Amino acid sequence: MNIHPRSSWSDRTPLGELHWDYGKRYVVVHWTAGPSAADQEQWGTPALLVGMEHFHMDRKGGWAIFYNFVVDQEGEVWEGRGWNMRGGAQGVTESDRQDISIAAILAPGEVPSAAMLNALEAFHAVASDRGWDQGKKGHMDFKPKACPGPDLYAWTKQEPVMPEPMPEWARPTFEKAVAAGVFSQYTDPAGTVEAWELAIFLERLGLLDPEAPHDHVDLATAVDLADTKATRAENLATLAQKGSAQAQARADSAHTRLNKLREV
Repeated sequence: MNIHPRSSWSDRTPLGELHWDYGKRYVVVHWTAGPSAADQEQWGTPALLVGMEHFHMDRKGGWAIFYNFVVDQEGEVWEGRGWNMRGGAQGVTESDRQDISIAAILAPGEVPSAAMLNALEAFHAVASDRGWDQGKKGHMDFKPKACPGPDLYAWTKQEPVMPEPMPEWARPTFEKAVAAGVFSQYTDPAGTVEAWELAIFLERLGLLDPEAPHDHVDLATAVDLADTKATRAENLATLAQKGSAQAQARADSAHTRLNKLREV
């Protein structure tokens, strides 16, 4: 994840530094409310950041812009106070001392873009690796406010989608596929199918047999073979252990993946 440094938009020096001396807990999400997505489109993110910094420092008496980071509708992440200076956005001393904040350039009535949500996911992962690993919160979890709005608050309550563990019955086929070297030839551009699922799928197509021409079978050929032996939906629904909502969603994603492969 690329983060634009504070020097790319501000020439002001913070009036002081307050460090993380009380431990680390959550990633807290805000919306800017005043500066909006429409303002970003008109004026650009750096200009909005300068305006927020002026308001926070010169009108509110802050040591710097209140937020540790800001994310815009293009999915670009911008450094505010950064990783090393505790925030001032929550307005609750305990939270400001322990929780890192990121504000989305969003106003009431506006919807976060897919790029913004993807950037928030990436930021959350990086922040977790840096110690803020107790989950996500919205500003309204700490104070009776509308911030960060219904869409971003719903995002804070979403659980990450974890990879489905490989069942023991699939391990021999997976190891067979690794030994055959097929994972260098059969790829999953959309990232919707686990490696062990792909191994089972290829075995059912007969592509893991010792006599199979692995060096000469590409994705388009694999899809054609799939069409002759079974429908894509039947194969992938079985692999995804059809029956639960999550399994069906995985089967649908895999079905979409194979449709894309046919266009390659």
